[in-house]
Amino acid sequence: TIHHTTTITMTMTTMTTTTITFADENTVIEIDSWRNATKREHELVWYSKAELNESRSRERMIMNRIARGQTDIPESEFCRRGMESRMTPDDSFDKKTGVLEVVQAVLEAQSRQKRRNDNAKGGSRNDDAAELAAVSEELSKEARRTARKLAKGDIPAEIMQRMMEERQERKQKVK
Repeated sequence: TIHHTTTITMTMTTMTTTTITFADENTVIEIDSWRNATKREHELVWYSKAELNESRSRERMIMNRIARGQTDIPESEFCRRGMESRMTPDDSFDKKTGVLEVVQAVLEAQSRQKRRNDNAKGGSRNDDAAELAAVSEELSKEARRTARKLAKGDIPAEIMQRMMEERQERKQKVK
């Protein structure tokens, strides 16, 4: 549900607030292999705080070099994962534009619902959270597909194998 409120005060100052909330329905699929993973497997996937801080510092330095026009930085020197949308001003613009397009489309769908509710006889309301979720899901489909593809490449092979086996087992149970 998205709430959009505009308040006008006596000084003619306009304050606009937009709030986006989602339905309380959540689907959680636990990955048994993760719960049963060894400490070493967890260490392979998760950064320590020191590693994360070191990585962020190094990435900031690299991004500053890129911002100054140095584009011949070898891939072995740093990982571009997560920075794809910040590599160039155009990439950054495209990322922000994509996010804004999704939010705007959801806001427009909510406005249509509000108009339908305002025109409904008898004061009946039809706030369709599923409709809003479908708009967001459709417009963000490509970004989610790309993110999943990139994430799969980051998972160690032995963990990926167990995850795929568990997925097959869940499918068999559903049949």
